[in-house]
Amino acid sequence: MVRLRHGIGGAVLAVLLGSVAHAQAPAGQPDFAGVWGYAEGGSTLRLQSDGPAIEGRLVQPSATMKGAGMAPGTLAFRGRADGRSFEGERLVSYGDPTLLKRLRESCNVAAVWVPVRGTLSADNKTINLVYPAYLLVRDGAACQVHVPHRDGERYQQWLARGQSSWVASQTREAAGLLVKRP
Repeated sequence: MVRLRHGIGGAVLAVLLGSVAHAQAPAGQPDFAGVWGYAEGGSTLRLQSDGPAIEGRLVQPSATMKGAGMAPGTLAFRGRADGRSFEGERLVSYGDPTLLKRLRESCNVAAVWVPVRGTLSADNKTINLVYPAYLLVRDGAACQVHVPHRDGERYQQWLARGQSSWVASQTREAAGLLVKRP
């Protein structure tokens, strides 16, 4: 059984090259909109908000995301903001060819939606991300992502079955992943 560590692979975005103009929100107000770059992986993402709803589309996909068939404009994040915090889902693919092959063969997809939450810094320049633990499993005819806080008993049942029954996993919460404006 191949186990995916952290589940963020090549979808984790890189610090942006160049500069993009961004209209600032009033001082002290949360502002998620604009282009953001992750610390690893090579992609950039443009977040847009409409009230509490936030959506993010790829601006420049990483090599991993391109290999999974992702192109500029692909929806890669969806969620809701509550003040400086947000919770949602992020599209994830994997850079290791063996792991990507397993995902395609098991789930008939090249990327999956996994939970993510985060907090925007007071200066609106950094988002600190937290990826909850999850299991990606083949459940009947489809693949499902199970997380402990949402799926409770179902998550525990799959966890007890062991690694051989999982397609992918992140068995511990991963925190401290930073996203920054250019």
